[in-house]
Amino acid sequence: MDREKLFKRLDEYCSQRFIEVGRRRLERPMLKTYVFETARTEHDSIGEFQSLGVLSRVDEGLCELSDEEGPLGYLEDIGRFKMLYTLLPTEQIEPLLGRLVKNSQMLDNLWLSGETFRVLFENVAESFDPWRFIRMAMGHSPIFEMPRDYAGAPSLNDQDIQCDRSVGGKMIHDCFTGEITYDSDGLFAEELEESPTSRLLLSNRLRRAGELVRLFRSAREFRNITMLRVPAFTTAGGHEFHFYGKVTNRSSDFFDHRRTVMFVVRSYEYMTKLLEDEVWLGPEKIDTGDKSGICEFRGAPVTIEFPMPLARTVFERFLELTFEKGKGPFKLWGNLLERGPNCYHVYGLDLHLVQEIFLELTPERFTVMLPRGTCGNTIHRLVTNVQRYLAPDAEVWVGSKTYIDYAREAFKKIGSQSASDAN
Repeated sequence: MDREKLFKRLDEYCSQRFIEVGRRRLERPMLKTYVFETARTEHDSIGEFQSLGVLSRVDEGLCELSDEEGPLGYLEDIGRFKMLYTLLPTEQIEPLLGRLVKNSQMLDNLWLSGETFRVLFENVAESFDPWRFIRMAMGHSPIFEMPRDYAGAPSLNDQDIQCDRSVGGKMIHDCFTGEITYDSDGLFAEELEESPTSRLLLSNRLRRAGELVRLFRSAREFRNITMLRVPAFTTAGGHEFHFYGKVTNRSSDFFDHRRTVMFVVRSYEYMTKLLEDEVWLGPEKIDTGDKSGICEFRGAPVTIEFPMPLARTVFERFLELTFEKGKGPFKLWGNLLERGPNCYHVYGLDLHLVQEIFLELTPERFTVMLPRGTCGNTIHRLVTNVQRYLAPDAEVWVGSKTYIDYAREAFKKIGSQSASDAN
C-alpha cells in the first residue's frame, strides 16, 4: 500500500469514528498521533522503534510498525521528529511507548509547556471564528508533596497496566505522567495515597473561553494548560493536544489532523532551534575575514523562578526522587553538591542523548546551563514538568527574554510560512 492509499484509508477511518461520536456510540478507538523528538543533527533513529515490532517501509519517509498481533501504527519520519499514527486504545499503546522512551537514549517526547499552550491558544483565537468550540484542561499535580513515592508502592517509573480485581476495574498507570486512573465508571483506589491534584476542564466557544481563561488564571492551580483542542480547519471537531506529545483526532478528517499536528511540530522545532542558538554554552569562532581564529564565549542561562518559593519538603522530595532515585519525568541524573542552605549544584547528564547539563537549584529558582550539543528539548521537558508538578505559576527566562517570547516568535514565523505556502 502506498502513502496516498494509506492516508486515504486513515481518513475514512476518522470519518467513520466521527459519525459514531455523533451517534454517542464509539465502536473503535479514535486515531491518535504521538510525536517524538530525536536530535538537531541527522540520526537514523527510526530503528529505535524496532524494539516494539517490525518496521515495513511504505516509502522513504513512512513505515508500518507491527508486532505478532498486527499493526501498532504508522511511523512518519519528518527529520528531527517522528510521528506515530495509531488506531490502538490508549491503555494498550501508551505503556509500550512509555517504556520505549524510557529505555532509549535517542527518543524524547514532544513537551508542550503551559506557555506553549498559551501561545497556541492565542494562535487559535486569531485564526478561527469566535463561535467555534474549543476544549482545554488546566491543572496542577503536586506529586512531590506526597510523603512517600507517588501512588504508594509502584515507583514513578512503573510503566505497567495492573489489574485491581477488588474494585472490578483496570488500573492504568500513565506511563508518561505517573498518574493512576481507573476505566471502571469513575472508581478510584482509595488504598492509593490521596493526591491534592487540581484539575479544570473547560469547554466553550472561543469568544467566551478567552474570558474564562483569564478568570481562572487568577487561581494559581489553574495557570497551567495541559491539554488544548484546536478546531479543525476543514470540518467540525478538532484535535486534542496533550502536554506529553499525544494528539487525538476528534474530527472527521485525517488530512486536517496531520496538517495541524505538522504546524505545531514545525513551530516547536523552530522554537527549539532558537533556544539552542541562545543558550548553548561554549566558544564560538568569530568571522573576522582572515584566519586569525578568534573565538568568543557564548551562552545564556535558563532561569525558572518561583513567585512562591517551594516548600522545603517539596524541594527536598524533588531532589531525592529526581537525582538520588532517578524517578519521575525529568529524565536527569547527577550528583547533588550542597553549596549553602537550600542551595545545590548539579553537574549532571540529560539522559536524552546523554549530554551534560549544569544546574543550580534553590527553592526560589532553578538556573540551568546547557553546554553546546545538549538537546534544547531538555528545556521544554524541564519547563513542562516543573509547571505541572512543582509550580504552575513558574516564570521562565532564557537569557534576557522570556520563554514565551520564543514561543510567540516561532509560531508567528511558521504561521507566516504556512500562509505563504497556502497562497
